[in-house]
Amino acid sequence: MFENLASLIQEISPRRPAELPFCLAATLLGVKLDAKTQHRSWLHNRLACSSRPALACLLCIIAIGLTNVASGQVRDGFESGVPRLQLWQSDASAVVASQQMVTIMPHTGQTSEAIEINAGQGTYIHVIYPIRPAALIPELTGEVFMRAATSGLRVGFRVVLPESMHPATGSATTLVVMGDANTGAGKWSQVRIVDVVPKFEAALRIASSQRGYTLDPANAYVDAVVLDMYNGPGSTRLQIDDLAVDGLVDATRLANNALANRQLPNGSTGAMAAIDIPTQVQRIQRSVPRWVQYRDEGPEWLASLGINGLLVDADYDSSLIDRARQSNLKLIAPPPTNSAAAATIADGQTISSWYLSAAAAYADLDRTQQATVATGSLPDRLAHPRFVEAMEAYSLYSRMAEIVALPIPLPAAINSRKQADEILASQLTQLNGRSLPIASIVMEPSSYWTIQSDLARQQFLQVGSFTPDTAVSVDLLQARLNVARCVGLGMKGFLFRSTNPLDSGRQLDMSRANAMQALNAEIELLRPWIENGQPPQSVRNLNNDLFSGVSIGTDRSSLIILATNGSFDPIAAVSPNESKLEFILPRKNTGERAYRISHGSMESIALSTRPEGWGISIADPSIIEYIVMTSDPAAAGYLQNATARYAQATMTNRLEIAGQYLTLVQATLHNEGIAANDDRWRSVRQAEAALRTASSYQARGDLSRAIKSCETSIIASLQEVRSSWMRAVADFEDPRSASLLCNALGLPEHWQLHRLTQRRRWETHVVPGGELNDLQQLIATGWTHDQRRTDRIEHHFQIVSGVGEDGSAAMQISARGLQGEIIPGGFAGSTMRVRTPELPTVEARLVRLAGRVRIDRASNQPQAGLLVYDSAGDELSGSALGVPIEANGVKVGSWQTFELFRLAVPGRPMRLCMELRGDVAATIDAITMDSIVINPGSNFSTQFVSQPQ
Repeated sequence: MFENLASLIQEISPRRPAELPFCLAATLLGVKLDAKTQHRSWLHNRLACSSRPALACLLCIIAIGLTNVASGQVRDGFESGVPRLQLWQSDASAVVASQQMVTIMPHTGQTSEAIEINAGQGTYIHVIYPIRPAALIPELTGEVFMRAATSGLRVGFRVVLPESMHPATGSATTLVVMGDANTGAGKWSQVRIVDVVPKFEAALRIASSQRGYTLDPANAYVDAVVLDMYNGPGSTRLQIDDLAVDGLVDATRLANNALANRQLPNGSTGAMAAIDIPTQVQRIQRSVPRWVQYRDEGPEWLASLGINGLLVDADYDSSLIDRARQSNLKLIAPPPTNSAAAATIADGQTISSWYLSAAAAYADLDRTQQATVATGSLPDRLAHPRFVEAMEAYSLYSRMAEIVALPIPLPAAINSRKQADEILASQLTQLNGRSLPIASIVMEPSSYWTIQSDLARQQFLQVGSFTPDTAVSVDLLQARLNVARCVGLGMKGFLFRSTNPLDSGRQLDMSRANAMQALNAEIELLRPWIENGQPPQSVRNLNNDLFSGVSIGTDRSSLIILATNGSFDPIAAVSPNESKLEFILPRKNTGERAYRISHGSMESIALSTRPEGWGISIADPSIIEYIVMTSDPAAAGYLQNATARYAQATMTNRLEIAGQYLTLVQATLHNEGIAANDDRWRSVRQAEAALRTASSYQARGDLSRAIKSCETSIIASLQEVRSSWMRAVADFEDPRSASLLCNALGLPEHWQLHRLTQRRRWETHVVPGGELNDLQQLIATGWTHDQRRTDRIEHHFQIVSGVGEDGSAAMQISARGLQGEIIPGGFAGSTMRVRTPELPTVEARLVRLAGRVRIDRASNQPQAGLLVYDSAGDELSGSALGVPIEANGVKVGSWQTFELFRLAVPGRPMRLCMELRGDVAATIDAITMDSIVINPGSNFSTQFVSQPQ
């Protein structure tokens, strides 16, 4: 033992004499050290967990005394100066209403500090009293005297974990360790925080469990006393006095040197991995990612659309790197697979992130983990954040990647945009702040919907039926709504999914390119709130059920985003025609002003004083409203310039959307057979007039009025599009039953198909094994059942006698976690798929697949249940148009029917697929198939034939 000590003395004494007592302490505790060990850091951690507390305490005293490390106490009687407390963090929309030194009833002396906080619903409000960094040792204690009317206000410490860096901010992770609570009743009570080490260990275990990975406690230190002031919604007033912290050992050196001594993946020491990657993430966040899947377009042209990153799926070469650098674009690229490939990447700075996986599911975890490990061994010049697009297992992927993209739910997969918001909010919660969240937005209709739409047009041509060309291929308005709502959820960037090149020359791709340019201009307008905004808060007291809204605050302003919503609004957006919008916002100060920036200019809005805050009223709201509250002249100046740039960049796109919807509504009403003298055409004429006015304003350079006129045109057209869609879906069990109605752009084709199939007779076809009588017979005819995650989920697939609706045999399927695991809904909870054999081939026909389902065990997870869809050679695309049988909030044990209406795709065998999602049990009965020949009829009927005759 002493030989080890002697060698250390010889090595250390010439350069670091202050470390000698720590060597002594280490030796007495029987731990072998080397000259490179950070002895103070080691001792602080060792003493905190020593099994010999008496010896540890003695050694602590010796070491501190011999090395002149600051040790002692903090005392504050709040007798002079300014208030000390600072509002640090809260999930209750906390605002400091007042804070001052007061002479009323101090605990001792002449004054104390009083603070009053207003809050909404939440769980905590943390107010801090900063102290110099203090080592986390058993002797550290804190106390303060509190006086409040309410009880339950607690004291604690803020513990900093410098070895566990926050991936998005680059700062150290913090934990709060709480102690006693006050007694309330308006009397002074002493509250203390003691036994800090075991409390910290318990908090560390809980935090690690919540995050899904182990936080590193090395070099942990305390830097503030914490007061938790949450006591429910409303106002809480607290008076404090005589604060004391004892056992304080200076940990400044710990705090300053912790990062410099981290181990890099390759075993060397330095700050590259600990500092540079979070810094790079911050830099990416400041740019607000606007990435697109690269399909060999010109980088210079993509940059002109407002894109700032190219996601490269395949191999990339030095020429692309050069062109990207010249265009100020960053690459999101697959990491090199070996050292030789890494050596060829001379310009590592053009790459901003390593692309680990796209549409990643549970099955991709191992491969993604391997890629994560591989990036850790790259040279320092190639140390970049990692990126994953996650379809499921969000929390698991957030442990591997600093940036995670969350796909926006497809329109046919949800029943409203409100449900999409709830799903995305749940996914964001699973990231737990570990990764920078960006939204993955599909900018093209699903390939299966496009197949169905194109097939309908081909059939119309073959039978000699004319349909006006709608020239509508991508819903640009829905793209705007997706972006606005993603900003409102707190997304920090966007990945625009792209299957085909934007510069192909096709109308669809030209529209997508124009849309991206306009969306990027909109994102740029909102960038200060995307980058620096606080967590979004719901706008309350809205008088209009057609709208929902959020407020995003910064130090200088608040952005309010309001957008229309309603049932199945991602398919057919809701029109706010002739509505009025009123709401109330919290009042921060009397100098605030409100500006409406929805139309590319600053329009002042009158504020009315209400008891709850500022009252705002908008007579003719747009589909999307942006309002800014500020009292800062600098923020107002930014808005003045930013809105002018925004108007210039979006004018052409807004005209395109207005023209698109005008063409769509004209074709829709024509094919629906609406008479020319019907009042519904009046909206079309209003839309035409508004579009002409918009063009006139644009020619005169009045872009704000031009945009407003475009909005008027869009809203008028949208009103009739939505009404026609509602009439169309009224004849179906579910709006998603008919493939063409899964996108409002298919309305003209739907009504044309309706006209051609009127009063035609349905022909019944035999579904092999469709009687569902015998499991062996079912399998012999070609039925299959695929099971996922069999190591963690218990599956059942069987035929049971007497459980059908009419007492016949029926199929029963179920899934349940083996260890009580919660199975989510949606794609992430897909556990089993049952699939029929190939169904009878039909040509030039509309096919109807039907059956009955009973939910036997429900789930509280969103999108849990049974997804029914048809497979015509592309199951992923087919499932995008599936009909979900919800198991959330349904009456267990009741039968419901499902239907799928599809056009038979030539050369693609059709199968019926039933996919179980979540912890659900279901019984399936009476699988049938019918078809009808597409042929023009002589008479028009408004009743779509959906039953066999």
